[in-house]
Amino acid sequence: MDDQLFTRKFVVKTVPLVIVIGCLLYILFYSVNYYFKIPENSIIYTQGYTLPITKDVETKEDTNLYKVTALMIPVFNRTDFLKVMWENRKVYQAYSWKSYDSTKEAMIASLNVKIDSNNAQLEKYNVFEEYAYTNYGEEEAEKFLLPIKIGTETTGNSDSLAIILALIGVHEEKKWVHSNKKIVITGNIDENGNVLPVGTIDLKALAAADDKADVFIVPKEQFDEAFKFIGKKPRMKVIPVTNVIETIEWLDANI
Repeated sequence: MDDQLFTRKFVVKTVPLVIVIGCLLYILFYSVNYYFKIPENSIIYTQGYTLPITKDVETKEDTNLYKVTALMIPVFNRTDFLKVMWENRKVYQAYSWKSYDSTKEAMIASLNVKIDSNNAQLEKYNVFEEYAYTNYGEEEAEKFLLPIKIGTETTGNSDSLAIILALIGVHEEKKWVHSNKKIVITGNIDENGNVLPVGTIDLKALAAADDKADVFIVPKEQFDEAFKFIGKKPRMKVIPVTNVIETIEWLDANI
């Protein structure tokens, strides 16, 4: 009896210690790996997160439509990436980078990425306006565009397809706007509704998968690239599309 009690106490005390030591070794391994692998004076791209499209489009009820981001992290010394992971309490095992010859070049490149992203953010609202007036006429276009909110949490135009689908869904009262499936969407569009490629789609696919998406809608020409980090048989269904109308037809038929 005493031996059993001793064994039980030993296990109770030892197991948490083993877990703690295991976690510390895991953190140490990846910290050393990142420190020597990530180049100084570089821009790191890694997975971001999904955001409900209600950040950009006003809806009467909560929606199941989401956009997805990738993170851009300037790294001027090797500890910068580790600091971001510590602040976010997340280990980023999938990432890509572009390195530069000096800190000055890396800083300028980082600034240019932000400027380009802000310009794309402004440009996409012009695309929405042209699409609305072309497809709905002047009077109805104003009503169509009314739910738009100027989102501030993300920049760029990779959420253009998600926003235009949300606008169409709200305007035409599509049932898939409020379905029980989590639909994550990425893709830029032009004024004719053609779906255009976006950056870091492999990392966005990983973010969608990690956030338990049921469906991930992507530009058709980037379909294969989307599987780089999630494998060939992810739980979520990856749907390639070429234009807005084709996407709506798929949603109408399948959601």
